[in-house]
Amino acid sequence: MLLFGLLGFTLLLFFLIFGWYLSQLPKTPDTHQDSKQMPKVSVLLAARNEADNIRPCLEALNNLRYPADRLEVLIGDDRSEDQTRALIQAYIADKPYFRLVDVTYDWGRASSKGNVLAWLAHEASGEYYFITDADIRVPPDWIHGLL
Repeated sequence: MLLFGLLGFTLLLFFLIFGWYLSQLPKTPDTHQDSKQMPKVSVLLAARNEADNIRPCLEALNNLRYPADRLEVLIGDDRSEDQTRALIQAYIADKPYFRLVDVTYDWGRASSKGNVLAWLAHEASGEYYFITDADIRVPPDWIHGLL
């Protein structure tokens, strides 16, 4: 009898600890949540001479698990001298939440990537800004994981 009581107590303790452990794990985002309840976000991507990297980056951004009506992807082309701009234009042609911003001059004292991000931040309309680089492939749940 004592053995069964001890075994029962041990199992109860195990399940309590295991339940607590599971409650501490990161939650899987609810991708079925009403999109109007989700914040609008802006992804800012600075690119200069990134012809070798830009397409996989754009594909990863297109595969984000976030409602398209709550997402804008702003790509700043910093006067690229290769095919970066043409590749971006071709890829985003049928994606209304992607937008190419041509950076034509330096904004204030900003230069290089800081200048591009200043342009993009000025154009952005999201409640939150997410910044990435052209050589990064963000995971599909990137935005959910950071919100």
